[in-house]
Amino acid sequence: MNNDNIENEGEFSLYTETIVQSPFEKYKKQIAILRGVVAGAVLCLVIFAVAMLVQKLTKKEEVENYIQRTPLTFQKDEYSIYGRSPSMETDEPDISRIQYWINAIIYNASRSILYIGEDTVGVVIGESDGDYVILTENHSDWPDENYYISISDEVNIPTTVIRKDADSGIALLAVKKSEVTAAGRTPEVVKAGNSYGVKQNEIVIALGRVQSNAKGYAAGYVKENNTLENDVDISYDILETNIELKEDDYALIFGVNANLIGISHVTKVGDEIRKNVIGISSVKTLIEEMSSGIPAGSMGVKCTNITKDISEQFNFPEGIYVTEVEVDSPAYKAGLQAGDIIYEYNGGTVGSVQDFSDMILMSEKGDSVTIKLKRTGRGGEYRELEYTVKMGLRLD
Repeated sequence: MNNDNIENEGEFSLYTETIVQSPFEKYKKQIAILRGVVAGAVLCLVIFAVAMLVQKLTKKEEVENYIQRTPLTFQKDEYSIYGRSPSMETDEPDISRIQYWINAIIYNASRSILYIGEDTVGVVIGESDGDYVILTENHSDWPDENYYISISDEVNIPTTVIRKDADSGIALLAVKKSEVTAAGRTPEVVKAGNSYGVKQNEIVIALGRVQSNAKGYAAGYVKENNTLENDVDISYDILETNIELKEDDYALIFGVNANLIGISHVTKVGDEIRKNVIGISSVKTLIEEMSSGIPAGSMGVKCTNITKDISEQFNFPEGIYVTEVEVDSPAYKAGLQAGDIIYEYNGGTVGSVQDFSDMILMSEKGDSVTIKLKRTGRGGEYRELEYTVKMGLRLD
């Protein structure tokens, strides 16, 4: 074979070799799509992580805006929806004949009393973090600096407002125990009594701003103790007494053993102004949560108890009856409706509006809670439903 043929064969074999395409070139379009999907997924993960971080920081910032304190604790009182305490087997008491006894009650109760600002009374409801914690009224038009302890005309001690609650009209203050004792006062912590157990015709004493007297008092008796006032997320036990309080009065109500059993509260029904006395038992959990410095949770519902008579009359199942759901409230957004019967809150049985109120108040803004309820359909039969409610913030 000559050299020319060898060269020709070499050249021929070189130019006729099979060309294999690179996988990256062959699947270029598919790889580009895959890269886009991966990049999108990574971007979504980054956005999600940033969002969670912002939410965490925001929640942290919200919490840090409030001064957290060691909360107070009270012995809770049992409320029965099937009946209240029986009446005392006596006639209406003659207050004029027991003035000596009334003076003794006033003397013992006044050991826990402090005066706030120029015309408001407060009571030492507990001690926390070296402070006296004072229960008083929420002056909606007062700046915080108007809440001070008035020991005398010459001595005023500044306080810190722990929390206020617009619906109940309650404010909690903190004042340094050392400053109060240095000013010559050593108040006692009042005992929060059991307002659910107060009986008809029982003697009560009102101390505070009574008949526009900044340091007044009035004696009377309980006319009725079986009324509930349903408000948003909470129901108040109302003590009806024969003590007349004016619209601008504010008084603390003490029982025969000088225990605190109620606080006065103004409500407006239409054009009518009503001056009620809220039983202390129905706001013990509220006061506990306020004393922590962190706002309580809010759901935005009004409910009423289902008594045995009501259950039998309307064939209601066990639970509490939702009478109203506030528009745009957490409950409204979750899907709860008036007419629902709530029987479970985060796994806990709801037997009364008092149970339900305590559960709501012990939640915080942003908490997700599970509500189980029963709702009637077109045929009148109840069906069980479950909703998740993201809690809102109870207003100051």
